[in-house]
Amino acid sequence: MTAKDVRRLASECGITTRPRGRYLTDYERDRLYDAWLSSAVDDDTDVNSESSRMIFIDTSSLLQPGAETFLKNSAQKLLMNGQKLIVPFVVVTELSRKALQSDNPVLAKRARGILDAIINYKEMGVIAVYGDDNDGTFADNVFHKLAAMFALHRELIFITQDNRLGQDLLTMLHMGSVRNRKISVYKLDRHGQLN
Repeated sequence: MTAKDVRRLASECGITTRPRGRYLTDYERDRLYDAWLSSAVDDDTDVNSESSRMIFIDTSSLLQPGAETFLKNSAQKLLMNGQKLIVPFVVVTELSRKALQSDNPVLAKRARGILDAIINYKEMGVIAVYGDDNDGTFADNVFHKLAAMFALHRELIFITQDNRLGQDLLTMLHMGSVRNRKISVYKLDRHGQLN
């Protein structure tokens, strides 16, 4: 972003950038960061494409030490197969909150690195961000909603470290309305491999 873009975004957020050299307050910095992040990860409309397989990943997996390796290793395969890794918008929001945590600098640094990777891979066409502010504040609820929406017509793959969420998603296989559909749940190990 250029300085002009930053000033424009600050103005849109109601943040004054005068006098020159003035430091932003923590609140202003957080608002500006959230506005920048939202503009960088606008909702993708092509998630509803005709692809028969949809792959979703949650916050817990993206914060694993092997997440960046997984993204790097998966990028070429996804591009070759015309697939995208789908990151729900609520996951981006959770990562944004964690990136600003001053009480856990290691977690904040990891979250910032993953947010940068999401933006880069989105620009490459490997990641799609799906959803908006109306999805709520918990990724688990969004995963349940996505499974209910798409399980009738698509093969769904969920990547999560959350055992309970994984069990809930697999339980949907036994519901009459989604019988004969394929839902798979994977965990990411510290080497970036799916288990």
